[in-house]
Amino acid sequence: MTLTKVRIFSSAGWFQCRETHLMFRMKDMGEVVYSTASWAGTFHIPTGWTPAGPLWDIKCPQETLSQITFPHCEIFTGERRDFLSVAHVTVDGVEILSPLEVNDTHVTISITDLSLFGLITSWLSHTIRGQILLFLRPIFEDQERILNVFLLPSNVLLTQVSHKLVSHVILFGEPYSLFFCFKKEKFYRFIDVNFYPTFEVFLYTDVKDMNMKVMDQEQGTEVWKRKVKLPVSLNDPFITLSSLPAANFVYKHRATLIERVTLMDPILDKLSTLVHPEACAKVRAAATSQEKMRLLYDITFRSGGTEVKSRFFEILKDIHPHLVQELNSIY
Repeated sequence: MTLTKVRIFSSAGWFQCRETHLMFRMKDMGEVVYSTASWAGTFHIPTGWTPAGPLWDIKCPQETLSQITFPHCEIFTGERRDFLSVAHVTVDGVEILSPLEVNDTHVTISITDLSLFGLITSWLSHTIRGQILLFLRPIFEDQERILNVFLLPSNVLLTQVSHKLVSHVILFGEPYSLFFCFKKEKFYRFIDVNFYPTFEVFLYTDVKDMNMKVMDQEQGTEVWKRKVKLPVSLNDPFITLSSLPAANFVYKHRATLIERVTLMDPILDKLSTLVHPEACAKVRAAATSQEKMRLLYDITFRSGGTEVKSRFFEILKDIHPHLVQELNSIY
């Protein structure tokens, strides 16, 4: 699945994409078009280097893009950071660009022309930032439930994995720090196109929740632990992939929504079937719209799950359409 983004910047400065965590430095106003590509092309990565992130096809027709910053997943344990670079793929081959800066989260390069760019590494460190993604496969009558568990580097895009598993239900994604030993486990640090589960968990169909943990066998410690709630039915609206952007919107724009959402009573009226009457009454009793929104977050959104957030987002699009449009356009 190719992810494509188009952004128009009205001035010079630094801009960050919230979804991909790419950052762009513009010399002046201009348009940046960027999409994911495959490392499995006709070009050859120089010996000793391996991909360490997605490959990006980046274009700027106005030629006002001067620097790009790529997210990495390394956790540095010493002074050495020179093993990270950026591959620049052109018709003449692959050029290795020396970074202007490598900090704890990103690698920055200066550019003169645009084509394909991707983060590469010459040394596989033993500690990286990762993410755990849980996908529940569709089930048929009398079949076991199968939970796919993905351990992936943090700079693999959730949207790419989700679109590859469009028939599955994503339960949640969590960040974590991954420790591994090459002698015991073969771990694919970067996956280009196809995503395969690291583990499969087989469950009886009547299982409603389970405790999961990921262990560092070498240290004998837990690196991740969660109680996982399994949906009763895969037809429930609150567990579909389409509900994820709504829940993320509500989480991401908390401060702005508390400040700027004013028509609280109509919102509460439409949420009444999902919000407990006592909680609804407490929110209505607040003196200002800001206090009402803050209570709605603290009392309802924290415990109501994705269903309430998704419904709130749909109501917000109807009552405050211009606010939703404005926030969706923000980087």
